[in-house]
Amino acid sequence: MVTVGTLLRAVWHSRRDAILASALAFFALAHGLIGLDQNPYLSVDEGWLLQVPRNLLALGLYGGVTLDGPVPFASELTTGPAVLLPATAAFALLGDGVATGRLISVLYSALATAAAPLASASPVVSAVRRLRA
Repeated sequence: MVTVGTLLRAVWHSRRDAILASALAFFALAHGLIGLDQNPYLSVDEGWLLQVPRNLLALGLYGGVTLDGPVPFASELTTGPAVLLPATAAFALLGDGVATGRLISVLYSALATAAAPLASASPVVSAVRRLRA
């Protein structure tokens, strides 16, 4: 039987989880955006990967460019379209640069951090916990 108290507790828990998720997302964004273009230093791998969005905008090529010419779908591209295509959109909107490329990873980190308390309160997680007990 559903009572008013049960409904109020459910609303409070969902509101509390939303507040916690928002606070965690804000914390992840605040710490991720500090020194975004300088910290950590640009590595060879990151430079190679950030070349892809730039090439996609300038050349229409999903891949890299070496001294030997274009390398479409290079095997070194370990980061897939889920990161590189939003980075391409960010480059188109904000201009290309290290900070713009890293912004997508910071946003994904904030979303994942915010989803953690919401996922732990999901009915699926509760059902798995009951099965383990």
